[in-house]
Amino acid sequence: WNFVSSTRATIEQAKADWRAGKMKLPIHDETEFVPLPE
Repeated sequence: WNFVSSTRATIEQAKADWRAGKMKLPIHDETEFVPLPE
């Protein structure tokens, strides 16, 4: 995973958004969701 930010809070929000399915998946790859590692 390559979540990059200057603040920890932004990274944590990106992780939460990914887990909630709020991020757009790549074109032609919308059917496979890879869970964020713990």
